[in-house]
Amino acid sequence: MRTPLTLRHLPICFAATFVVSVALLAAPGCSSGSDNNVSSTCGNGTRDTGEQCDDGNKTGLDGCSSTCMFEQVQRMNSFVVQYGTDNVCANNAFGGAIGSLVQTPLETELSKAVASGSLSILMEELGTADLSGADQTSVQFGFLNATPVDADGGSYNGASDLDWWYTPSPSSLSNGVPTSQMTGSISGGVLTLGPAPLAFQLGSGSPVAMSNLVIQAAVGPVSTPTESTNGSTPGHLASENLDPTLQSFSSLGANSPGTFCGNVSAASLQSTALPSVVSQYCSGYTATNTLLDLLVSGCSYVGVTAVAPTQPDQVDSSKPQAGAGGPYSFTADSNTHVVNGCTDKNGATATLSTCVAAAAYSAYFQFSTDRVMFH
Repeated sequence: MRTPLTLRHLPICFAATFVVSVALLAAPGCSSGSDNNVSSTCGNGTRDTGEQCDDGNKTGLDGCSSTCMFEQVQRMNSFVVQYGTDNVCANNAFGGAIGSLVQTPLETELSKAVASGSLSILMEELGTADLSGADQTSVQFGFLNATPVDADGGSYNGASDLDWWYTPSPSSLSNGVPTSQMTGSISGGVLTLGPAPLAFQLGSGSPVAMSNLVIQAAVGPVSTPTESTNGSTPGHLASENLDPTLQSFSSLGANSPGTFCGNVSAASLQSTALPSVVSQYCSGYTATNTLLDLLVSGCSYVGVTAVAPTQPDQVDSSKPQAGAGGPYSFTADSNTHVVNGCTDKNGATATLSTCVAAAAYSAYFQFSTDRVMFH
């Protein structure tokens, strides 16, 4: 049974319904477990030579890593679906399908989910001692979801959460390392990751996978991480013995939003239930319909297009191809709107399941982040 999708489940697609999930191999030395290369003094509770912190253990995901290094973590404090294209992302079939009637309520709900912390996408920089955001030929980031600590205390604001504490979700990790990762570089103050497949598992919804994803964002200024004054969030605990001279970049895309450009798989959309906001504008759909059904069939409200009927415009080349290959076109039942057929690029009938696995919709999102802390 599909889980009804709310904005809690959904970051990266349909502004109120998404998730993404792809696991790449973890980088050596990034594990939060034991590491044979760790200094024998790491974990003794005293910051020794070569250590950025030492909290008295060799357990990561708690502000100080298993190798006694500062855990550089960024959280997306904004994530916005784009509806057009530009020189950064020249194709956007997914966003282009969403009519103006639906855009504002989706944006409002998505912003609320980010601000409340129910939608939290975190990026952890792995395996580097340089925290300044200076030029690096190779960087690696892990992606995971997490829950803010004390979000109901009255002072939490997920849209502005510098150095707030977040507890990582076990479902995002493998042996203490984010299972979803991307590699790239930093050049001229700009972080670039990909192109690569990626996935984020957010909430309890079905994962929405992306292929050929490229992430770009300007690295923000460095600052000294906050130190907690009362043993609670935000800020590092004194017991972590963080180097007082340490500084790290505090944001991504703060002045000019960062970009996500990639292709959302049709298979992901087929396994994602419709967001509740759709019921306000689209009649004829039921709880058994999916986002793929909606995109293929479209819908209108009092004569105004809410979602334009849209076919996939991309192909995931890593998947087996149907017939003569894509781009593929889907057909749907005129009454139930359920996708029930597929043709290949030559118009010949192709196996539906293979088409769904290989077809994808180009998509474009913008984001910004704040530095946050694992706890």
